[in-house]
Amino acid sequence: METEKPHQPNLFHYATSELSQDAFICWLAAWADPTLADAELHQISRKFLLSLVHKHKPDYAMESVQTVKVRRQVEKLDVLIEINAKEANQLAILIEDKTHTDHHSGQLDRYYSNILKEYTEDQIVPIYFKTGYQSKFDVGRYKTYLRKDFLQFLRGESTANNIYRDFLDHLEGMEYVVNQYEKTNLFDESGKSLWSDNDWRGFFLRIYDNRDQLYTITQDDGANWSYIANPAGGFFGFWWYFIELPD
Repeated sequence: METEKPHQPNLFHYATSELSQDAFICWLAAWADPTLADAELHQISRKFLLSLVHKHKPDYAMESVQTVKVRRQVEKLDVLIEINAKEANQLAILIEDKTHTDHHSGQLDRYYSNILKEYTEDQIVPIYFKTGYQSKFDVGRYKTYLRKDFLQFLRGESTANNIYRDFLDHLEGMEYVVNQYEKTNLFDESGKSLWSDNDWRGFFLRIYDNRDQLYTITQDDGANWSYIANPAGGFFGFWWYFIELPD
């Protein structure tokens, strides 16, 4: 009789902090350096860098990458990837990496200004890297690189590397749990809610992504969703405009 194969232990089930995600991004990017041209992950890494750069520079070519240096916590920036440093065609990829937390006021502009001391505006590639759950992004000149972007990239490459596979499985798990609301009843027979926090997140993510079917989206669209804490226990809510109440 065939038995079900047990789940393999996954490094990222235990290392769940943003620092662990920082480490994976740094690890993957570091393989792009030409000195590692024979390594299995070299081409995958170079494609990863291109997927970041193409957010700002769609025509950037892989052949332009001659040197790669990965640095962490430069002026408190999560990840700095320097391509062709000190050369005329140098680039600086700024990555502010978040899982379930959000950036603080002025944080992104401060990181950008710090890097301007060594790079011109045309040489800076600012990326807001977010794999957690968030709807609306106010990130200014930064381009978002979301879980769906990272999943699309990682799924498209093939490697047996355990660290790579573990991180991909970790992201797949995050994606899976927020889509189970489609298969879960909202209430049981007694009227008790059956939905978990992840069910509500998945539901409101779907509404947000398809809100153009409910109303006309404007540039200053105020739609958003979030968990609202209150003494009664809190709830998840979605809103799309505000009404000013008289005093």
